[in-house]
Amino acid sequence: MMISNYELHLIELILDQLFFKGDALERIDVLKVFNLRVPVHWRIEERTLGHFLFSVISGGRGQLFMDDEEYKLGPGSVYLIAPGKEHSISTDPKSLLEIHSVHFSLGDIVVESNCIYRMLLWNETRQYLDALKNSSYANYLPLDRYHSYAVKNSVLQILLMFRGCLMNLPKGEHNFISRLNELDGAADLTVKELAGVCGYTEKAFIRSFKKLYGTTPHQYMIKNKILQAEYLLLYSDFSIKEIASNLGYKDQYIFSKQFKKQTGCSPKGYREQLS
Repeated sequence: MMISNYELHLIELILDQLFFKGDALERIDVLKVFNLRVPVHWRIEERTLGHFLFSVISGGRGQLFMDDEEYKLGPGSVYLIAPGKEHSISTDPKSLLEIHSVHFSLGDIVVESNCIYRMLLWNETRQYLDALKNSSYANYLPLDRYHSYAVKNSVLQILLMFRGCLMNLPKGEHNFISRLNELDGAADLTVKELAGVCGYTEKAFIRSFKKLYGTTPHQYMIKNKILQAEYLLLYSDFSIKEIASNLGYKDQYIFSKQFKKQTGCSPKGYREQLS
């Protein structure tokens, strides 16, 4: 999905109605907050919600299906689905999908049915996870007057941060951003091949990537794979050899060496210290 001016207009329409129809926080109603680790072969069949759904993926692999299109889900995937949008979700084999979601309504605010989707780096994702963590208190504590405002404020913070993500995209880079999810699970692709996927020469691709994310595509892929490895070491029974293979490493030794370089700990040591 391309992140376009139309999608920026969608979230600005939501915020404009929130702020110009009275007290913004009064209009937000948090319905439910979920922090789920879903099993392999799990699927949400096609459904249409009567409220907004905002989700962040912090681990695992899956797919989001809408309008006969498929969007890859992986660490750093963030999406906002408006009411009335039919969608379904499934996990990949051998992958525990970790989803953090908040369901909320905005009073009588009406927007055209749509979805905004984006891939983020981990440091950006953490901001949303922190906001969702604050919202999750709604599951456990009574919503008195003051606590209710704290929870509502978390949702407002999420919407404003999401607008900021779209506002900060450099002009002319929307198509580049829309194809960055090719990096997700692209263990067998070279940087040159990824550049071709995005319609760039290799040098232009690396230059644009560093401009947007402050790191090279190669380092991005390494960090992304190490995050996946940490998740699998923590939540799966896969052997280290199987994890290395699933992440595209031809040699377990190379994987272990790279894991230790990034984390300061061997895969075996990482798993043992968390068991």
